[in-house]
Amino acid sequence: MSEKRYLGWDDVESCVRKLVEKIEASETKYDCILGLANGGLVPTCLIAKALHIKKVLTVSIKSYSGETAHEIQFLTSIDYKDLKGVRNLLIVDDLVDRGETLFEVEKILGYYNYSRKIVCKFDSAVLYTKLGHSTDSPYPRVLPTYTAETTTPDIWLVFPWELNIKDD
Repeated sequence: MSEKRYLGWDDVESCVRKLVEKIEASETKYDCILGLANGGLVPTCLIAKALHIKKVLTVSIKSYSGETAHEIQFLTSIDYKDLKGVRNLLIVDDLVDRGETLFEVEKILGYYNYSRKIVCKFDSAVLYTKLGHSTDSPYPRVLPTYTAETTTPDIWLVFPWELNIKDD
């Protein structure tokens, strides 16, 4: 088991503030935000509120059971009809570890842009990105557009909304 770092609400709020500053500095105006459940839902709400983004979508994805990584499972899907008229979409999650979740979501959005003629530019924002440089901890498959903080892959981050919750 890896070392655990327990994050508090102050950590989350600090990361959200950093992300909002970076997003505002980019001067990109997002008209829709896509939160990745479960970990990305709290940051999604905070970022949407701070940036005055009214259109908020969610998709539920499972890539871990406890601390064990497994194949990506979409529990709910992204409906391309919800993306009609969206020009700039911001994907939000709590962290990028292996980068598989973000890769799969971006792959679907790219497919919709091509096959369904959805003209939607998408970027991503996460609170934490885990960066490793050994064979045990490879670089993530996809890096987010915006990240608040980086950490090493050997630290297991425990977010405040995960405390006292049993894993299924």
